[in-house]
Amino acid sequence: MMKLLWFGNAPWANSGYGKNARNITSRIKDKHEVAVLCNWGLFGGTVDYNGIKCHPGTIPSVSGDEKTFTKSTARNLDKLVEKYKYDATICHFDIWSINDLLYSKVVRSRYIAYAPVDSDPVCPIYVDSIENADEIVTFCDWAGEMLDKLNIKNTVIPHGVDTKIYNPPTKDKSEYKKKLGIPEDCTIFTIVGTNVGPRKGIHEAMEGYGRFLNKHPEARKNTRLYIHSEAFGIDQGFSLVNLGQLFEISENVIFTTQDDYQQVPEEAMADLFRASDVHVLTSHSEGFGMPLIESAACGVPSIATDYTSMTELVNGHGILVRIAVKELQPRNYVYHAIPYTPDITKAFETYWNDPNKIKEDGKKAAEFALGYDWDKVIIPKWLKFLDVYEQKISKK
Repeated sequence: MMKLLWFGNAPWANSGYGKNARNITSRIKDKHEVAVLCNWGLFGGTVDYNGIKCHPGTIPSVSGDEKTFTKSTARNLDKLVEKYKYDATICHFDIWSINDLLYSKVVRSRYIAYAPVDSDPVCPIYVDSIENADEIVTFCDWAGEMLDKLNIKNTVIPHGVDTKIYNPPTKDKSEYKKKLGIPEDCTIFTIVGTNVGPRKGIHEAMEGYGRFLNKHPEARKNTRLYIHSEAFGIDQGFSLVNLGQLFEISENVIFTTQDDYQQVPEEAMADLFRASDVHVLTSHSEGFGMPLIESAACGVPSIATDYTSMTELVNGHGILVRIAVKELQPRNYVYHAIPYTPDITKAFETYWNDPNKIKEDGKKAAEFALGYDWDKVIIPKWLKFLDVYEQKISKK
């Protein structure tokens, strides 16, 4: 048994990182003693969360964004590891954000990099960040292949889905739509993603939907676009409300109640997917894309950008959108792929015109998602990996 420190979002956070912290640490704690160092979601004091010790992040002396908090917390990582005698830290966040600390060995304690690869070519700052990692765990086969090309040894362990929560509907979709106050006789296209900057491609999806409605005015009566996101562009995002006006789709857009947006439990999210007909994620890049596998588990096909992890999570049971152009991001040297908007419009058309394809792709998606079940597939991979790792460090 090892003593492991998970460094990432608090396990109660509703982010993708938080979900992974919750689902993985809770399932390996019987085999290994595990605690969480929260880079987001906890400041002030150590608390117990379902039998898992959660340490707070360090608040920096000057105000800053989440990455500033992460870096400030990382500077105290060695002290925490020494105090509690943790054998290793699993770093689960955008690890490039503290590359200077890791590459220069400001952080000297042993760590496993469980961080996204979300660009082709691989971000050079990411490569710096894993220079001194004991092990590298990647989220998908595509990421593993990208690191293989650089001769960087890695282990692929995808994110998972709790199929006890996310599973196909047991009653007619109209019942789920009625429960959520969604028009029961409409085809529902659903977007689930954070509205922080343009990366999630929500604006392209909205524009593509607007073009679809302008091309097929009759679809204004029997389709809706449901958006589960922050609607007003508070954190460097678009005002999705204003975009609804710009793309002439305001009367066809439904937003999650904003007071409840970050408080929706996973059971309610599963009901949202079950009420949906098609899920849309036209991101510019993804390390994984949790809504893709969660919607699939609920029998809902996706429209997604043909790039990074999205390709392998959607190919064969959804529609992939071609890349219009790739743009290099100045902050972290990651290439974002801008989806080709006419393809998004065509994807809306395809599913709207063919309800049988929605059902067929949804059935295939649900079968595909079973291969990502936390308990049956993903956690056994983690336990095997950790057993090998424990043997490795015991010899040092």
